[in-house]
Amino acid sequence: MKQIFLIILVLINVRYTFGQLISNLVLNPSFENFTDEKCIETGNYSISGYTGWFQSSVKFENQDGTFGWTSPDAYNLDTCGTHQQWNNHIPLNTAGFQRPKSGNGYIGLSFLNHREYPCGTLVSELQVGKIYCLKINVSLAEFSRSAAKNIQIVFHTDSTLMIIPFNAEPGSIPGSFDLALNNIQPIVLSADYVDDTINWISLEASFIADNAYRFFTVGNFNKSSSNIALPLRRENNLDVPFAYYYLDDIAIFDCSDTIPPPEPQFDFEVKAYPNPASEWFNFEYTLPEAGKVRLHITDVFGKMVLARTELAGQKGINTLPIDVNAWAMGQYHVSVLYEAHGQSAYRHLKMQVVR
Repeated sequence: MKQIFLIILVLINVRYTFGQLISNLVLNPSFENFTDEKCIETGNYSISGYTGWFQSSVKFENQDGTFGWTSPDAYNLDTCGTHQQWNNHIPLNTAGFQRPKSGNGYIGLSFLNHREYPCGTLVSELQVGKIYCLKINVSLAEFSRSAAKNIQIVFHTDSTLMIIPFNAEPGSIPGSFDLALNNIQPIVLSADYVDDTINWISLEASFIADNAYRFFTVGNFNKSSSNIALPLRRENNLDVPFAYYYLDDIAIFDCSDTIPPPEPQFDFEVKAYPNPASEWFNFEYTLPEAGKVRLHITDVFGKMVLARTELAGQKGINTLPIDVNAWAMGQYHVSVLYEAHGQSAYRHLKMQVVR
């Protein structure tokens, strides 16, 4: 029965991933399916709870012969109803505020200083000599004090990519780690800094398969982080030095697959001004067609400061003044849902209240 379910899952994945007719080779590319549990029950949940994903493909060998590894995190909307939002629940979690690119789940990893390496599984082996395309959606977590470039992916034939001996801690780059990286030839997905904490940024690349790879690992395979780190200065950040990224909707497919032109997007625009604000701000939303608009605002801790409100949804520019005189200083999240003609779209923006 389990095998039948897996076959059905793969077929769904092949045809409908991202709404396009491509044969995505990534098993569980949007982090929707769990191995055993039906939902995440605890905080700090490992990505190994997701079907087809491993906690780490980079293992660190201790002096006593045991192994340690890094632990990328799982985030999901489905938390059994018992899990507090301030951890691995979304959109608000320990690392920041982000909704999935699609579906209910995504994962997170530390990229700079402390390094983490999520490992994914392919539905079938790659064919030697064939050209493959890669697409990964990433977003920088709000609590990051740095952004990074040269986000990378490495393909391998075994579920373990490399073993680092001599009690090498994941947070450091000792000589043994440096030596192991000599054998790694990563594919670079981003030559520019990825510092967007609101939107999902799509990274793309292509490569020619030189082996029958069955696994892949995403992470930082640079010997030094000094030339790929961009320091950030944001208010209300936790004081952590590393860059932490969310990942969702990962696609690896034959570049010769036919991808039809995307359908016209159901889109709308929102903005707030002045921003920062001390007494009031105008919330402005521009709609392509008349429809329903729902708005709610929370503070950085998830507390509702403006309850869910239905707004006038006329075609064109709409404006709503909001009084913030009674609000505390700090950052606020404005969430907007727009519905019309059986379609819906979501937008999120950040407001800063100052005195």
